[in-house]
Amino acid sequence: MNPSSEILAIVAVSARALAEAARHCRAFRRTRLIALDWFADQDLLEAADHAEQLPTRRNGGFAERPLLKALRRLVPDGSTLVLGSGFESRLPLLARLAARYRLVGNAPGVLARVKDPTQFFPLLARLRIPHPQIAQEVPEDDPDRWLIKRIGGAGGRHIRLVKRGGIVAVGYYAQRRITGRPVSLAFLADGISAEPLGFTEQWPSPAPRMPFRFGGAAYPAELPDALAAQMTHWAEHLAREFGLKGINSADFLVDDTQAWLLEINPRPGATLDLLDRARPGLFQAHVEACSGRLRVPPVQSGSARSSLILYADHTAMPIGAMDWPAWTADRPRAGTTIPAEGPVCTVFAEGSDTSAARRSAELRGAKLLERLHAAAYAGA
Repeated sequence: MNPSSEILAIVAVSARALAEAARHCRAFRRTRLIALDWFADQDLLEAADHAEQLPTRRNGGFAERPLLKALRRLVPDGSTLVLGSGFESRLPLLARLAARYRLVGNAPGVLARVKDPTQFFPLLARLRIPHPQIAQEVPEDDPDRWLIKRIGGAGGRHIRLVKRGGIVAVGYYAQRRITGRPVSLAFLADGISAEPLGFTEQWPSPAPRMPFRFGGAAYPAELPDALAAQMTHWAEHLAREFGLKGINSADFLVDDTQAWLLEINPRPGATLDLLDRARPGLFQAHVEACSGRLRVPPVQSGSARSSLILYADHTAMPIGAMDWPAWTADRPRAGTTIPAEGPVCTVFAEGSDTSAARRSAELRGAKLLERLHAAAYAGA
């Protein structure tokens, strides 16, 4: 790929982090960057040469016809297409894209295996990687100790508490609840080998209908050396078994000495901002790894930093003209109305450790939400 002479398109639920990471790389600064996502936030419009907001399906993922129509209009066949979240449950659509464009990301067949619980969890058992028990039928006498997850779901919004036992609906599976601290390991893979990028600690932002909705993350997560080495070893095994490419992540629950693998996210995720700051140049490394060249940028900053998703409460929130703080991202355009419980923006903060960075982000987020409420009320 000659970045200076080609169009590069990014398609993701939220494309802003990928677009900014691309702009941070010297090799892509003169590339014409097209971005398509669900929001077309103000900072995405600033990072990309052209960005558009696309409609979504009710149960998640991109609406196929509008996406294909936009790509035909904006991106010539054979161009490079970088994929983020939004395709784990849309494998036929992903296959159609793979037939027209050079995909930067995992192939449809790889996603199919990684996100199929009937293939993924038996492989974990064969490799002796601990994981919570899964089932297609929840015991009638023990429903409270199970969760229901949608196959191909992302962001925690799809996870539900079990109310009663019985057979799980098609397209979902049950996973036994266990306690632990959510930790994710991001790694870079070339289809054969893998190298760790960093551990992040994560937390939910519960809402009445979404008790496990993703809330934020902090880098670097603190882990015992032996446990971190074991988790890295498991990720390397899985990268080789599935033929994973580019930036991926493995989600775990951990206690003091043990980790349980929940799932693999086969694409760059919500921690890209934190990781790209620690290791500048990750976007180019992602593109190269998907072409079979594994080159991990060195760590340039190990300071603790957090990112937090700020959500609207139970009412819709209109956004007017706003002087957004420098520590925010994914800034909605003036005139946007955030739906009830929808994401407003991302808030960043630093601290002496991950706990302090998280507290700082939460404080900033609370004050910003008060300011947004006051502005919305004043304009009513």
